[in-house]
Amino acid sequence: MKITIFIIFASFIFLTIENQAQTVTDYDGNVYNTVAIGTQVWMAENLKVTHYRNGDSIPNITVASQWSNLTSGAYGIYNNDSSYATTYGLLYNWFAVTDTSGICPTGWHIPTDAEWTTLTDFLGGVNVAGGKMKEIGTTHWTSPNTGATNSSGFTGLPGGVRSSNGYFYSINDYGYWWSSTEASTTMAWRRHLYAYNAKIDVGYSYKTYGYSVRCIRDTESMTETDITTFSFAEQIGVADINSTVHTVEIEVADGTDLTNLVPTITVSAGATINPLSGVAQDFSSDVTYTVTAEDGLTTQDWIVTVFCSTTQVDDINNKEYYRIYPNPANDIFTVEGKNIQSIEITNELGQIILRKEYNDANNQIDVNISNLSSGIYFVRILANEKTAIEKLIINNAN
Repeated sequence: MKITIFIIFASFIFLTIENQAQTVTDYDGNVYNTVAIGTQVWMAENLKVTHYRNGDSIPNITVASQWSNLTSGAYGIYNNDSSYATTYGLLYNWFAVTDTSGICPTGWHIPTDAEWTTLTDFLGGVNVAGGKMKEIGTTHWTSPNTGATNSSGFTGLPGGVRSSNGYFYSINDYGYWWSSTEASTTMAWRRHLYAYNAKIDVGYSYKTYGYSVRCIRDTESMTETDITTFSFAEQIGVADINSTVHTVEIEVADGTDLTNLVPTITVSAGATINPLSGVAQDFSSDVTYTVTAEDGLTTQDWIVTVFCSTTQVDDINNKEYYRIYPNPANDIFTVEGKNIQSIEITNELGQIILRKEYNDANNQIDVNISNLSSGIYFVRILANEKTAIEKLIINNAN
């Protein structure tokens, strides 16, 4: 029996995103709170990563005269005192924030000048937005920290400045943040907050200045509505997930009761699905799953195809001929059978993760899986010119 799932593409409506407490992690493992403001999602803390996204180190330049001559990416810590970095983050020159290797986590980027404007327009304009973006109180800001309400959740901090000549100043008085937009060949647009008013200043500075950095979430990732994996304990092989026509097709063992199957489903980051993963459904007729993107507005309906196998996967599906143990497994599992010729492991997307060929008459083989992440995999065994497929659960610590 077949069940087909079709997707209806819902229209995009850009409204205020629900303010959610979520986090994002940089290359070094630093975890940042994030905040949804209007249609955007921002880091709610200053960046302090010391590597580009590709793993290359960002130089920490401590000598003022060396800083002033830079034409490539670098960072400094206020007064070269590491205690400042934990609270205020690092001060990066513009070359670092726009390096093609990327300084923000995957799915995030340095805000453009236009994206800064979108933020401040949503908060009522530059004359009042600053107060809504500043952390309240005088723990970090100099008194009186005029107009600070932090009603936006941006939690702007006064991390100070590193000037183009390499000197530090204005900690607790000013917070400066780069945009990725050039103003000229030597200057770029930036924003700054001040302890003595509720405004946010728009201006540009030499690219050799050191400013704080906030990353903003890529818009595209907030509207993704994909089903990335879909599986049953009873399935044979891997699911055929078609993200173009938004269908899922799964073959289950002959004789499977389709009226009470429990799927395991994953979707795009930040998205949700209804009905939920892990909830039994009657797959004897069409079942529609609706994926809602992280923006809370963009939706797509997926209709899944489940059908019973009409053929057996050769004779060695009979457990007299082979067995896999332990299952679940970690680090190593063993395949026992007659004249094993090859073993192939695929993930739930159908991608081949490992393949081994054997020329001799092997009856017992230990397979090292210590480098594989925990999850559901499928083992295809070829023996005596016959094939069997077995589901394998890996529980590794990595």
